[in-house]
Amino acid sequence: MRSTPSSTPSQPARHPKRCTPSSTNCTPRAVSDGGGRHDEASQQCSVVGLHPLVRDRSQPRCGPWPRLVRYQRGDTMMDCQGSARTDVTPSEQAASVADDQRSVFFRATGANRATALNVLKIPSATSGAPEKRLVLPNHEGSARPETDEQAHRLIASAPPSLDACPCWRVYLKPWHDGKGLRRAGVWYHALREGKDGQRSRSDDWICSPLTVEAISVDARGEAFGRLLRFPDVLGRIREWIMPMPLLRGEGLELRGALLARGLLFEPTQRQRLVQYLMHQVPKRQILQVPTLGWHEGRFVLPDTVIGGGEIRFESEATQPLDYAQSGTLEQWREQVAAAAVGNLVLLLAISAAFAGPLLALIQADHAGLHLYGDSSGGKSTALRAAVSVWGSPAMLRSWQATANGMEAAAAESNDTLLALDELGQADGRDVGAVIYQLANGRGKGRANVQGGTRRRAHWRTVILSSGERTVNAHMQADGGRYQAGQAVRLINLPAGERTYGAFDQIHGAADGAAFADALSAATQRLHGTAGRAFLHGLVGQQQEQTLSQAVLHLMACMSVTHGQAARVAKQLALIGTAGELATAAGITGWPAGSAADAVLDAYQLWQSEQGSGQTEDRQILESVRSFIERHGESRFAPRHATSAHPIRERAGYTEEDPTTGQVTYLFLASGLREALNGQDLKRGLIALARAGWLVKGRGDKHRLQRKIQGKNTNVYAVSLPDDVLDDGEASQA
Repeated sequence: MRSTPSSTPSQPARHPKRCTPSSTNCTPRAVSDGGGRHDEASQQCSVVGLHPLVRDRSQPRCGPWPRLVRYQRGDTMMDCQGSARTDVTPSEQAASVADDQRSVFFRATGANRATALNVLKIPSATSGAPEKRLVLPNHEGSARPETDEQAHRLIASAPPSLDACPCWRVYLKPWHDGKGLRRAGVWYHALREGKDGQRSRSDDWICSPLTVEAISVDARGEAFGRLLRFPDVLGRIREWIMPMPLLRGEGLELRGALLARGLLFEPTQRQRLVQYLMHQVPKRQILQVPTLGWHEGRFVLPDTVIGGGEIRFESEATQPLDYAQSGTLEQWREQVAAAAVGNLVLLLAISAAFAGPLLALIQADHAGLHLYGDSSGGKSTALRAAVSVWGSPAMLRSWQATANGMEAAAAESNDTLLALDELGQADGRDVGAVIYQLANGRGKGRANVQGGTRRRAHWRTVILSSGERTVNAHMQADGGRYQAGQAVRLINLPAGERTYGAFDQIHGAADGAAFADALSAATQRLHGTAGRAFLHGLVGQQQEQTLSQAVLHLMACMSVTHGQAARVAKQLALIGTAGELATAAGITGWPAGSAADAVLDAYQLWQSEQGSGQTEDRQILESVRSFIERHGESRFAPRHATSAHPIRERAGYTEEDPTTGQVTYLFLASGLREALNGQDLKRGLIALARAGWLVKGRGDKHRLQRKIQGKNTNVYAVSLPDDVLDDGEASQA
């Protein structure tokens, strides 16, 4: 790790250098310039070695260079950097500090001629144990503790001697080759021998600075990669786990991936780039994980791991994810969270954002809220406030996304929040499948860029959605099939008819629009801090049992009457528990109980929207009512019609009571199945009978016979109450 005394001829010490610890009984007053032993007169400090640094021999011998002084203090072997002459050249200055100051300052301006590494072992101020600290002559500032591997890397960043070639070097800054400055980056130094037998070095630039930090491996020990670190074209430091299969062949896919992430390379050195990465085998190992969120009791984010540990997120995305931080937690609490006080919708939305990390802790798979109401009412603003818990407004997604895009968004939101705005932009025929997929947390298997099978994506997330209509109304308007299972996976909650649109309080703003604008602007400036603070309070706390009990306690405050209501209540209780936990941690600044009260109010609101019957029954009735309303005249023929009545895609017939005028719809089996919109026929008949809409036959049978056009025909007779078609009451579920 240092030059030997024989590597460079000793030079006369015009000005003996001093190592000046604060302890007066350990001061080497003079040092030998030849690397031999020198005993102090006091015999309390012994210099056992002096190693001159390597210098550029093409430069004139104009004075002594920095020295690495090794001396013994008590039983501890110490290394200390002596200072260089300040008058060596006008363009170079250097300074040394005492070994007990626990820092090293070394400045070299202009051309750097001292290229070796200075190694200092400085005793810790607390334990007294020596700490290894490194500083390069061309660096400035405090030294830092380093591993041996990092020390070797720093040593390797010095231009090599001829004996060291051929070799690779990574220069983080422009370097001097004795003739001029060369650009920073990865260089390949080859050895050339001329016709006269003289050896020389050739230097080839490969790419911008790129270091291989660690070997990465997945939890199964089957997928390997390398953790690469490099600055992109904007100067931002990027880390990326490179899958090892990208090194195969000519490395075309590798170069494309690096270019997409902002690395520059020399086109004529393409194969050398592959060779460089192939030859780097660092000792450090890390665990690569395919998703964000909880792993081995730690929480992985794109740029950090809450709880520490050698874990990194392996992402195929070329752009950094949107878990950005801006502003301080205190600013977010005062300008974003404070706006939620007294506002049911905002309290629910922000609490839902905190619920994501709790899913795994209470062994839940998802929670979902859909806020619906008139446009421009503030629903999107509520979603922006929720998103600000975790990152920038770019985390707010649109329902108008491809299946692949929605799957990627869900995976990136694992254990946090997936916010989807404007349900109306999605095709209602596809929404049902998307809801099931998001709630079930499993993606589709696809091929990856290496030609193999891409790992199937998995996620757990809280879904927060907005739209002008309920999910079922939007789906049915587009001809989609809405099922009760979707209703409890994404809970419809009205959010557009509060006092000021989606808001109950506007905290001194001129109106609801001004309040929404101010809150949206605040989320642009302030975001990403609350979620991380929340995670720091969760990691390592072993709160699983306590959290589960808190959720059950909040559920007990809700009047749960059937299985579907219990599923809704559990999701709302989880959201309320998350909000209260964030409040107790000092993150939201809300009064205690605010989040719990909000979810209790939300449950009552949901119950009032559902009525007393089960959701599935109501969806069946709504489907049949809607079908009759849309097709009652076009696809049903009068049973006793004397003339041919052309009907396309006949669903059935009608018969009218001559006394009351009540119309009964005689469904053919195929027509009723279509009207049930995907629900099981037997289940639909039970719901129709329970509501009193089904006219039964002999023996209480669901099906009866009618003579139609001279033939006995099996039909299902449905008679709607007078007020159902008039006001569409069933459609308000």
